[in-house]
Amino acid sequence: MLEKIERIKLSEEILRRLKEMIKSGKFGYGDKLPVEKRIAEIFGVSRTTVREALAVLEAEGWVTTKHGGGTYVKRVHGHDPIEPLTVMLGGNDTAILELMELRRILEGEVAMLAASRATDDDIVALHQVFRDMSQDIALGKDTASSDFAFHYRVARAAKNNTILSVISSLHELYYQVVHTNRWHWSKPKDYDRILSEHGAILHAIEKRQAAAAKKQMGIHLESTYHMIEEVLLKQGDAERQDQ
Repeated sequence: MLEKIERIKLSEEILRRLKEMIKSGKFGYGDKLPVEKRIAEIFGVSRTTVREALAVLEAEGWVTTKHGGGTYVKRVHGHDPIEPLTVMLGGNDTAILELMELRRILEGEVAMLAASRATDDDIVALHQVFRDMSQDIALGKDTASSDFAFHYRVARAAKNNTILSVISSLHELYYQVVHTNRWHWSKPKDYDRILSEHGAILHAIEKRQAAAAKKQMGIHLESTYHMIEEVLLKQGDAERQDQ
């Protein structure tokens, strides 16, 4: 039986190619990657696409970015320590909701720390990924990568490497589950709300309003939880009707 071919987002393809270049030895441990502009030229894509791919690459632990000094390889093998959890969550609706509960518990506190500790460079980076998300929505693109990049930047602004590692792992797990299942639960009306919620988080962090940042992150993740829950219920109803 012929099956529909899934469209793959450009940033996902760039991410895959960069990983293959690292695993094949094209870039070794400690090597500096080409600058964002050069990568965009090599692959014939926009810098926004490259920026999204690099954000995921760094969050997964393949590279590290040194302020003003470029991006360097720090992982050269393909072992993925969260792969077993990805498989488990891929077929478990309860587990994906539990993952969202964990995010709700942790990320409000992270946003509060970010509001207290963010540097001017962190604020600039947050504005950039917010613009990337806005552009994705305007062009009707999937926002998974730009959403990932925003939350990762909030975690970086918290200035705690352990928190950054945990949040990165949670988001990578969430990202993989979403794309393994192709759960495109966001509807056009949801995109406006999602963008508004991220904007409120950014505003609170920029204004150094820690309590407000925590509150806005909580509002965002609560609404996302219920959006996912609604979609899962509809999917379950549809599957029961087909039986």
